Amino acid sequence: ASLRTSDPDIYAAGDVAAVDNPLLGARVRVEHWANALDGGPAAARSMLGQDVSYDRLPFFFTDQYDLGMEYVGHAPPGGYDRVVL
Repeated sequence: ASLRTSDPDIYAAGDVAAVDNPLLGARVRVEHWANALDGGPAAARSMLGQDVSYDRLPFFFTDQYDLGMEYVGHAPPGGYDRVVL
């Protein structure tokens, strides 16, 4: 994904960008600071005409009191049987 929008003169990165992820085979929007941090430079390289493939797997991590949670990938709605904590 080059982070170019349907308008060839506009690029998007971070929370506002829904990106075609070739590893997941789906368009994914990731609301995480690391995605914004990585997407900005990738969009800039694409604007400069460099060949860019933005195909990072989405991930998330959080610590809530004494419980830590982490995941990598994307589970679409209904794409799981149960959540185990």
